[in-house]
This record gives sequence, structure tokens and C-alpha cells, in this order.
Amino acid sequence: LTLKAKYESRFVLLFGVEPSAIELPIQFPFFQIQSFQGCQYLYAPALELIEQDKSLKVQARKGYYASKS
Repeated sequence: LTLKAKYESRFVLLFGVEPSAIELPIQFPFFQIQSFQGCQYLYAPALELIEQDKSLKVQARKGYYASKS
């Protein structure tokens, strides 16, 4: 049983978790929304790392605002 099948999610946030850890057969960069099999995934560093690293905070905000346009 896959994670998606178990929870029937349409959106999945991966903070500090590699896509392969949940058996996704695709790789994609941080802060890029990726659609796969009817679900949207966002992969990002762990929240603790984002909090401590100003450049990651900027990237996260850019990704957020890019998704709004």
C-alpha cells in the first residue's frame, strides 16, 4: 500500500524527507511543486534548516510567490 493510496492525499509536503523515502520514482528540486499521478508534491529542506539559513528562506518565499502567479 503506497502512502498516497493509504491517505488519498492530493497535496504532500516533504520537509526534510527525500521523495525516494516515500517511494516516489521521481526526483525534483527544493521548492518546486511537482505533479505526479494526480497529486502535487512540494519538497523542501527540514524546517529547522530553513529557519537557520537566510538563503533557504528567500528560496522558500520565491517558490511560494511563484506558485501564486
